[in-house]
Amino acid sequence: TAAQVTADLPWVLRGGVRYAYRKDQREVLDVELDAVFELWAAAQGEGNRVTADSPADPKKRLNILSPHRYHDTFSVRLGAAFNQPLGPLLGTLRLGLLYDASATSEEYTRVDFDTLAKVAGTFGVGARLRGVTFNLAYAYLHSLRRTVTRGQLRPINSLEGEELSIG
Repeated sequence: TAAQVTADLPWVLRGGVRYAYRKDQREVLDVELDAVFELWAAAQGEGNRVTADSPADPKKRLNILSPHRYHDTFSVRLGAAFNQPLGPLLGTLRLGLLYDASATSEEYTRVDFDTLAKVAGTFGVGARLRGVTFNLAYAYLHSLRRTVTRGQLRPINSLEGEELSIG
């Protein structure tokens, strides 16, 4: 069965500021604040389109629209690192937080794409000795809870006809 999927990716705008504190030619502390803006409404506002041969009748061509109704999104990220000599080692402690806005309104929540707002915390440690660095990190990403009471997405039945939509 021949099929074609059309999906566009968004333009992404990124920016940030960083402050570094140095003492005796060594960076002791740095703090960074970044913001990201993604133009999802223009890229996936309508959604993905799939064209495929019908499984019921190979002479029929199906045109399936999977609407996303994505919004433009933003995220804010804050991170810091502290560097401390520990004998011959240079130890590093890193911490971070982030918030990502939801890509959809409640009625277009999907189970196949995680479009919920998210928060995260990160933690990391590092050690450097004579140009060799070892890093260990942990990140916890949590999608914020959403209860959908007026959903607008419907299941696809590819046997019904040539022009299908799940929205």
